[in-house]
Amino acid sequence: MNPCLKNIRIPFLCLLLTASFQLPLPAAEEWEIVLKTNIGSEYSKTRYDSLKQVDTSTSRGLKAIWNVLDRLAPRDPLRYDWYVKQGAYEALMAAEGEDADKEILKILKGSKHENSKEAIIHSLIYKIRQQFEKDKGGNEERKVEHYKELLRRRRGIQYFALVLPSIRKHDPEKKKFEWITTAFQDSSSRVRLAALQGMLAYPDKSSIKLLLDNLRKLEKKKSKYYSEWIQTRFALETLTGQYYRDNVDDWFKWWDTVKDQFSLEKRIEEEAPDPENLSAAPGDRRTRVVRSGGVEVTVNMKVAGEGYPLLVLPKRGYSPDYFRPYFHGVEEFCKVYYVQMPRIQDFKGLARTTNGNFVIYPTEILAGALAELMKTSGLDEFAIFAHGPGASTLGMYMASKFSSSVTRLIMVNPASAGSEYSKAIKNVEREGRKRKNPEVYNGANSIMIGQDGKPTYEAQDDAERGGLQRAIGNLAFADPSRPEIGVSRHLNSIAGDPQVMNDSKWNLKQIFKYKAPRLPVMIMIGQLDFWTPVADVTKVTKFFTRSYVAKFPRSGQYPFRSDPYRFTKEMEKILGKAKLRSKGKKKD
Repeated sequence: MNPCLKNIRIPFLCLLLTASFQLPLPAAEEWEIVLKTNIGSEYSKTRYDSLKQVDTSTSRGLKAIWNVLDRLAPRDPLRYDWYVKQGAYEALMAAEGEDADKEILKILKGSKHENSKEAIIHSLIYKIRQQFEKDKGGNEERKVEHYKELLRRRRGIQYFALVLPSIRKHDPEKKKFEWITTAFQDSSSRVRLAALQGMLAYPDKSSIKLLLDNLRKLEKKKSKYYSEWIQTRFALETLTGQYYRDNVDDWFKWWDTVKDQFSLEKRIEEEAPDPENLSAAPGDRRTRVVRSGGVEVTVNMKVAGEGYPLLVLPKRGYSPDYFRPYFHGVEEFCKVYYVQMPRIQDFKGLARTTNGNFVIYPTEILAGALAELMKTSGLDEFAIFAHGPGASTLGMYMASKFSSSVTRLIMVNPASAGSEYSKAIKNVEREGRKRKNPEVYNGANSIMIGQDGKPTYEAQDDAERGGLQRAIGNLAFADPSRPEIGVSRHLNSIAGDPQVMNDSKWNLKQIFKYKAPRLPVMIMIGQLDFWTPVADVTKVTKFFTRSYVAKFPRSGQYPFRSDPYRFTKEMEKILGKAKLRSKGKKKD
């Protein structure tokens, strides 16, 4: 029976539907076909490329982006991770014109679309960087790469000196800045956090009052909105060059005094010497060249905060800048020494193995260099914070070798031995199969070496290889879709020699010669990090006689990023009341 005859009360609706199907539908654009075909691909590069091709100069294209970000992305954060979202950001960079601006502002002012709002702000950040690179580099590839590297390295006022001319050239009426201020008024803290990043990428004096008001608003809600609180403070410090910490009244007093005279141009003139000099290193930075046993290495560190000395060891291959601003709270009670872990090629005179011509990472030499650097800073004693298994091994060795100097040891997701690495890979591989994600389980197998000395899975090309690396790396994060992962990866990763192998002697019991030290040890466990077997962390915990475990159920390998409030409180427990045993004064 004709369905229209089933209910005679709605004949008009049936006629309308019949007529609508007879109307000619607009032909699908090529990008729509590509998007529909490839957005569900099991390969992240294919999904990324399909989003990049969307024509966002039209309302149709913009709505397709909103559909992916707000309908599909929340369902599967591992599939629609930070990298795939970047495809959407890059597509949105082409959203130009009055109609596109109206559509974007409509989304920003709406009550829904959290992912889309976040994407709009990050696309603007990408756009600023792109415009600067084109303005300075023109069509010369080498010059463009030079300016890309400048942007990667510059922070704060030196970054402002680079980008402000391009911003004013391309947005003289500050129409794009309205996107940021609108997002900063959003009900979602996640969108406001994106707006905070936008304020640093698009520096403007008017942001300062907005930031001050937000600091005041959050003053009594710090525990609930701690990430936003520290990011607001960080943005204020970066834009103004002032450092009033948590004292909101002092911030307002300062602004009331200087607001009529303050300008970013004046700060740039006074504080940014040669922003295009790649060797320039802003901030309190200390360098030490150490020579030992025919080996030479240069160690760099940045210093911030006041209080008990804390040596921070980041993951190898990353600049320690990824800890900021999440360590802002720690800097209230610690003077923090952020170390940049040297790459293999930063060491001169290293011997290679006879089998395979590999280089063994010289942990002993680096430990000695760091101890020497702390000593020359006037410190006879200090605590160590180590992030991840590799840094934890170094921290444990320093606690053993320099036991009179290392007073406390804090480790995030440590490993008892290098052999645990294979168990971690198996853990990741199982999780990939559980999630039916081939990039994850193939990625795990791509770093698992078989008996023939070859990986158990080999990528077909560089594109697939990149996808595998990203997929397995994402499992270190509680939420792989957060855009700041990609930002941190871009700004803080350091190219290095891949020929690094773990020395088998580096295991917990051998480091301490089977005798646990008496120093206080805190072990932080991000329970959503699939790279850390819980049983092994338990083994590390039980070895130490004075150990304390802090579990972070909503965190991966980055508890200071996932739960900065709880992280700061745990750090305060072990370091907040710590006092130096040594009678001598610290040197600055």
